Amino acid sequence: MKLSMKLFAFLVIFLAMITMSLGVALSAGTPVVSPGSDATAVHLGSLRYRELATGNDAEVFLGVPDLGDGTRRTQTDLTWGTSNTITFTFDPVLDKLTTTVDNGTTDWVLDYQNYSSNVRNLVYAGNQAAADEALSKLNYMQINVRLGEGTPAQLSLDDVYLDGNLLGDFAGVIHETIVWQVNDYDLNSGFTLTGVLNLTNITSPSGELNKVDINFGYVNTDIFPPTISNVAAAPNPQSAGGNITLTATIDDTGNGGSIILSADYRLDAGAWTPMSASDGTFNSPTENVTADLDAPATDGPYTLCVRGTDSANNTSSEQCTTLEIDSVGTLTSAVAVDPQKIGTSVSVDLTAAVDDSTTGGSDIQSAEYSLNGVDWSPMEAEDSNFDSAIEIVVASFPSPNSHGDVNVCVRGTDAAVNTGAQSCTTLTVDSLGPLTSAVLLDPNPVDPFALVTISAGVDDTTSGNSNISSAEYQVAGGAWIPVAAQDSIFDSPSEAVTAQFAAPQSSVPIEICVRGRDTYGNTGSSYCGSLEVTGSPTAPPPLYLPILVSNYTNP
Repeated sequence: MKLSMKLFAFLVIFLAMITMSLGVALSAGTPVVSPGSDATAVHLGSLRYRELATGNDAEVFLGVPDLGDGTRRTQTDLTWGTSNTITFTFDPVLDKLTTTVDNGTTDWVLDYQNYSSNVRNLVYAGNQAAADEALSKLNYMQINVRLGEGTPAQLSLDDVYLDGNLLGDFAGVIHETIVWQVNDYDLNSGFTLTGVLNLTNITSPSGELNKVDINFGYVNTDIFPPTISNVAAAPNPQSAGGNITLTATIDDTGNGGSIILSADYRLDAGAWTPMSASDGTFNSPTENVTADLDAPATDGPYTLCVRGTDSANNTSSEQCTTLEIDSVGTLTSAVAVDPQKIGTSVSVDLTAAVDDSTTGGSDIQSAEYSLNGVDWSPMEAEDSNFDSAIEIVVASFPSPNSHGDVNVCVRGTDAAVNTGAQSCTTLTVDSLGPLTSAVLLDPNPVDPFALVTISAGVDDTTSGNSNISSAEYQVAGGAWIPVAAQDSIFDSPSEAVTAQFAAPQSSVPIEICVRGRDTYGNTGSSYCGSLEVTGSPTAPPPLYLPILVSNYTNP
């Protein structure tokens, strides 16, 4: 048998009072009703009675705000009476919201299941810690009555009780939305709200023109956004299209202590893109956040910005860093070796200038050199640190063993890992001694102890083209003895040399050899002639030694 509306309302209130007496809502406090709303309030559950005249849409919405989003609500169709007994219940044990409507002849029931998980997923983007934090401090309710029609329409929610505590009557005002707030009451253990929705001369079929909204949540004591620090992109600079890792720290510990809910970044004025917590979960008032992104396709400076939102829905201002995109390699110039011409077993000093100031502006990261395009070897910054877009770079290396010109090349790499074109210079290596030719002995044959003049040519023009520094002769495999330049000075790659000696006594031909040395210490092969000694010996002539005149200075 159908219960009357008054009896139904009485039973609901009675059951709510019994529930309180059993301690279900023990120490919930006494609700305080006042006009207006708290701008800091966060709404986590919502009920809407709408389509208060005959309409073509659902009359009841129930779920997680905003109820205008169909994915956040359940809904039902019903027929309104002039007087409608309603209930609104939150049961945290069953994890659901429920509303009932009795229009005097029919009861309607609408449930919203899995309430807490929907709060987590829809309000807090899947963040369990933030949802748990929010659902642990439910202490606020708000009642909105909108009467959009004119006289004689009337709309009121009367005899409203919250867990048996009388809240009062809430009447609409023509062409206005009237708002009341309920504070100082603990809703965490669940609640039951009852009342009677009275409708008089409501005729508009518009769903949102006349409506009653009942929202609950908590008063947000955290009104300050988190701070953003340590915004950094790496590598920076980067070449076009490369991968970049963006990191930052979001901290609410000094601004309300709420859990960080999310973080976003954007490139220049682009769309905001979500970032991730470095530890995998947003569950703390302080979070290190990260995101991987592709570098822009064109060179230039870009701005990367980060913002964060805490679980109290406070979003920070953005903090930014400059990202340099540099796809052009360095310029290398002024490549020089000292000395520029060398012999063997000599150390060579190499210097060059590596410059990125006009090709991206990145700091120089490294430089290297190669001899004849083989085996690139590292160089050092002259000031010991690669920390500028222009660097003088240096290196030392031993002279190669190969004879001839060596191509010494230098190239640099900037911090965006762009390696520039090489620049080169020529190092000349002289590892060959001069050639000796045309050894002439005069007189030949000769009597023993007679004076013999040696003449020869020493030439380096085809074996390095270095100046001759000295020459020497040898008699019959004996010690090497200096000879003189015929023009008295060794100052040319080709020299005529001469010396005199007393012919020894010998019954066989004597080998007389001459060899020369260039200014890089290369001694050439000896060239020999044969001396015939004939006749009887006479008194040995006086000994004549060659006069050596040279202005050569060792290099």
